[in-house]
Amino acid sequence: MTVNAEDIRDRLGELWTNWGLSPDVALGEVQLRALGAVAAWLEQGATDPEVAIRAVQILLADPERPGWNKRASWIALRRVLKEAWANAGTGSEHLLYGQTLLLAAWPNDALAGWLSLAQLMDSACDEVMRGRERQRDDLARWRMNIRAFRAADEQGVGTEALTPDPRSELTLFQGVSLTTQSALQHVQNFQSHNHYPSVGPHISQVLHEHHSALNTLATAVVRMSEEVAQYGQGLAAYVGQALRGEMRCMRDESTRSRAELNLLWWGQARYCRVLKSPYRRLRSEEGVMLWCAAREAAQLSLSLEVEPAAAYLVETLHALDQDISEKKPLFRWMEGLLAALRDARVETPPLSRRLEQLAKDDALGLPVTWVRLQAAVKEPLTRAADAVALDLDLDAEIDRGQWASWLFRETLLDLRIADSI
Repeated sequence: MTVNAEDIRDRLGELWTNWGLSPDVALGEVQLRALGAVAAWLEQGATDPEVAIRAVQILLADPERPGWNKRASWIALRRVLKEAWANAGTGSEHLLYGQTLLLAAWPNDALAGWLSLAQLMDSACDEVMRGRERQRDDLARWRMNIRAFRAADEQGVGTEALTPDPRSELTLFQGVSLTTQSALQHVQNFQSHNHYPSVGPHISQVLHEHHSALNTLATAVVRMSEEVAQYGQGLAAYVGQALRGEMRCMRDESTRSRAELNLLWWGQARYCRVLKSPYRRLRSEEGVMLWCAAREAAQLSLSLEVEPAAAYLVETLHALDQDISEKKPLFRWMEGLLAALRDARVETPPLSRRLEQLAKDDALGLPVTWVRLQAAVKEPLTRAADAVALDLDLDAEIDRGQWASWLFRETLLDLRIADSI
């Protein structure tokens, strides 16, 4: 992942200015030392989905809400910061400083590995940005960064970087000199002598030169043949790897194409496989329709780009005469989901073990996942405000289209984590 130390220091300084933060000299030095640790933690997001989820939760956390420094997401970051910033979390502005560290250190190629999961928690950002005027522009830029990708890079699992073009350490063969001119000239100088036999040693010298030259030539040919064989093996390995990469790309493209066709067919058929009924017959059962549609769309979108797939789900609901602009408080939508999950007819598969544990420890920004947890243990939503921690009363109004997208994204988050185990 691309992280340049000088760039992230510059970004951190800009964030301090934009957010009205004025660290003293000592705290400023601590923050700069902490940048490396935060960047290294985010690097782990290539292979660990927990890093991505906890990092996004910290960005979503409200500095005005009591107890933010006791949440599992902050505790995860504090472990990373403890050497550079020993008292992290003890000051009133420390959450803001932690958020600026994350935004500054977030890699430019933000979708490497599991950091792509940040896009599946994007719905919660809408609520967070409503009350954060100073942070709005920087969070908006971060959101644009995490959206700018292709689906093939979403998980980063199984991606193999091709090795660079192999360069053999071939020693160029410069040839050998087979000239015996000096020896022959020496022999010719003795041709006029009567004692011609005395030139015998010189003839031997000529033969010796030929023998030595031929040995040199033979050695050079052997060496060249060995080097050419090694180069050929390296070239064959590289070509094979390149072909496997191309075949993988073709397979992924084929998978995406099939998924797109399946999603399009689902949207045109508008048939609920879970309840074995056309969706039009479920129009009076709002919560059930939204849950089933979001889950089925997510199941068909594992290899697709999130934004267009979520938009297609909303358009499908619109085609089913659902008022996608109708607004309700977030808590009301959550209540509708809980009722749907308790409907005896509705399939309610369990959460993936990994996401279940993460949400039990801290469900900040994960209202859909938390409602599913409550439904599984048959508990009410009385602790929703503290568990989800987005708005004190969860009374922020969102429309049906936004809630459907939220259902879709969090369901997709669960499916992708489950698919990786």
